[in-house]
This record gives sequence, C-alpha cells and structure tokens, in this order.
Amino acid sequence: MKRYITLILALLLTVSTQAQTRISREYNNVSLSDALRQLSEQQTGYSIYFLYNELEDFRITTTVKNKRLPEAIHQMIGFYPIRVTTSTDEDGKKIFVECTHKTDLHLTGTIIDEKGLPVAYANIAILNPSDSTLLCGGVSNESGYFAIPLEQERVLARISYVGYKTIYKQCNNTELGTILMLPNTQTLGEVVVKGERPQYKMTTGGMTVDIQNSLMKDVGTADDVLSMLPQVQGSDGNFTVFAKGTPEIYINNKKVQNARELKQLKSTDIKSVDVITSPGAKYNAEVGAVIRIKTKKHQGDGISVEAYSQVVYNEKWTTYDDATVKYRTGGLEIFGVGVFQNGNHSEDNTLTTDTRANGNLIHISQYAPNSFWYTNLSGKVGGNYDLNDSTSLGMTYELSGSPYESGDAYTTQTIMRNGKQEGTISQYMSRKDKDGPSHEANVYFIGKLGRLGIDFNGSYLWNKSSIDMLSQERSDDLLAW
Repeated sequence: MKRYITLILALLLTVSTQAQTRISREYNNVSLSDALRQLSEQQTGYSIYFLYNELEDFRITTTVKNKRLPEAIHQMIGFYPIRVTTSTDEDGKKIFVECTHKTDLHLTGTIIDEKGLPVAYANIAILNPSDSTLLCGGVSNESGYFAIPLEQERVLARISYVGYKTIYKQCNNTELGTILMLPNTQTLGEVVVKGERPQYKMTTGGMTVDIQNSLMKDVGTADDVLSMLPQVQGSDGNFTVFAKGTPEIYINNKKVQNARELKQLKSTDIKSVDVITSPGAKYNAEVGAVIRIKTKKHQGDGISVEAYSQVVYNEKWTTYDDATVKYRTGGLEIFGVGVFQNGNHSEDNTLTTDTRANGNLIHISQYAPNSFWYTNLSGKVGGNYDLNDSTSLGMTYELSGSPYESGDAYTTQTIMRNGKQEGTISQYMSRKDKDGPSHEANVYFIGKLGRLGIDFNGSYLWNKSSIDMLSQERSDDLLAW
C-alpha cells in the first residue's frame, strides 16, 4: 500500500508541475520586465532569462487564458521587436527573451480615438525627417501604447489606422504623450458613411484580421487590404513587415508568385488575413514573416461576370482593368480572368553632393528627371472542385507578358570647386525591357486520406525577359577628368 501511495503522490506532483506551466493572467499597462519577473517567480517549469532594463519600456495589455508558458510569453510580446527562444538541457527548461533591436532610445506614446478609447493595432512608421525614408516601425497594443527602438532622436512619425486620418508628428524627444486620432468619414449630403473597426485576434505566431466584417471589405483589392494591416508597409505588391523584412504571401495555401494576383483578388472576396511574424517549420527558414489570405466560399450556382477598373493620376495616368467570368455548379467552379494594365513611373529628382578633400570643397548638383512607361497583359483560366468541407482540388494556368516597357532619363550635372564652376556634364540613359511570355501552371490538393492530412501545392514557372540599356555622357569642359 505504501508503494502505491508513493506512486500516486509522484503522479500528482507531475500533474501539478505540468499545471504550473499553464498560464492565465490579465495585464493592464504592465512593464514586460515586471511581468516576466512575476512569471519566473510563480512557476517552476521554466527558468526565464532576460535583461530587465532592456525590456522595461515595453508595456503590455492583454489577457492570457490557459496557455503554456512559451505561448503566453509570445502573446504578451505581441508585435514588439523581441525574440523568444527555448532550450532544454540537464539544468531543465529555459526561456530566453531579448530585444532584437538593441538601442538606448525608445519612442513611446499612447493613441486614443475621439471618444478617449485606446486605439489598438495602429501602425507607427518611423521616417527620416530629411527624405521620409522608412527607418523602422511598430504597432500600438490593446491599451494604445507603443514603444519603438530608435537609432536617432529626431525622427518623423507617421501614425495610421483604418478609418482614421493619418497623423504626422515631428519628434524631437522620445516621449510623444497622448495622441488623438480623428475619424476619416465621408459625407454625402446628409449621409455619413462609416464602417466598423477591423477585428483583430492574436494567434500563435502572429494575428488574424477579420476582413469580411470590417470596412476593409470595400477598399478595393487584396493589394489595398495589405497596405492597411498592422505592422505591414508598402503597396503595389511590394510589402515589408516591420523588423521582419519581406514576407511570403499566400492565397488559400498557394504562394503568390506575381504581384498581379493581389490586384485580381477583390477585397469583397477576402474572409480573413493572417500576419505571421514567427513562422513555423512549414515555411522557408530564411523567411521572417508570412501573410496568409483566406477567401470566402462563393454561394449559388450559375454564371457570374465581374469587371474592375482603377485609375490613378500622379502627373501622368495609370490604369488597371480586369474582367472575370465564373461558372459554378455544386462544388465545381470554372473561371477565366483577363487583365490589362498601363502605367507610368516618373521621378523629378535633384541630387546634391558635397566632398571635402585636400583643402577643396567640391559641390555637385545633378538634375535627374526620368520617365518609364509600361503595358502589361495577362490571362488566367482554371477550376476547382470541393469534394466536401475539408477536401478540395484545383488547377490554374496563366499566360502573361509586357508588350511595351520603355523609359529614358536626361540628366545634367554642375560641378563647383570652392564656389566656382568647373563645368557641366550631360547624361542620357534609356532602357527597354522585354518581359514575356511568362507561363505559370498550378495544381493543388487539400484534404485527408484517413487520418493523414495532405496539403499539396505545386507550381510550374517559365519566363523569358531581356533588358536593353544605353548610357551616354558628354562634357565640353571636363574631358580631362
């Protein structure tokens, strides 16, 4: 009997130790350092290692419910630039928490709305005040608070949130205090058009954004949706995630190979978007972030036709047009898409360079306007079939190309030495691109065979492209240089 009692006590001790690693806590504007110290003292399953001063400015507001300690710490960190690693050795289980962007300066502040309520998941982009280039960024937490590591004290902060007016603040110190955001409503006569805030949900490795039940449903395309997500910066298929770099983007488990796919997918067809800042083993080890777009299932049978057009004017016109035809019956869907895009990239640059050497001041001023026109065409056909709620298969084929891509630049450099003109240099550069034809075929299968889950996605890509470039430089008075 004594032997059985000892065994039961051992089992109870094991269960108790495992239970201690499950965390349920509520944090309201608490320093991450204090929260980690409390967790370290109140459980015995893990040893937590961190530098108190390094994490003190990162304050957290969140509710953790019955999660293992590593998962709880990931949720507490949220979008802060902090890395969590775990290890196990003869001394037990260990968790290491450290800031990935180590600086002495942290830009802090709290964002509220017109009702005085905290604005969670607002984007704070840190720009260089001289040329507005992106330096870094961050996201406000559930109490509207943010803390962003800085390399320099004087920066320009751009604060944006869906449905609110974007704010620019010149920062001369590291504490911004309370920032009020005002709604960006559209008034039509006596009608005020408003939408609901997007619904965010923290998940393992990142967050999920509910698109269908928010005003982001009507912004246009998937490209427009991504540009409004927390911690995401960019447009026209070129996106970065703060502190994580360029993400891999997937649409229903299919990796996006061409930015045109984001234009073709309409925001009204998107169910939700996952922003994963800690990708697991199923993704490329070199990828710092993943964005997964999930579309909603279409209802009803028959033929549907959809056309979309977008026109942008910025000194020159850029147009995008596509048309989609679909036929659905039962679980079968067959579709065809045609896309035409014509646009221009232009810049009107003035560049200056000052060099001091051998007692001389060399000043170079360069006027460098350039213009680049392009025309893109593509067509896609495909089909998919849903066998049941958990099993589907499909295929697509796309043919695309650019019949015209060409641009040139005429630049002039003026060289001054100690305030006196040395001479001028005239430059001409031209570029002609031949892109296509490009072929892409994709086959996928998602489902189960017994207890085995299968997620197969295969793509074939073939592309032909070439670039012809010409550069000329002329100077009548600086030939000896």
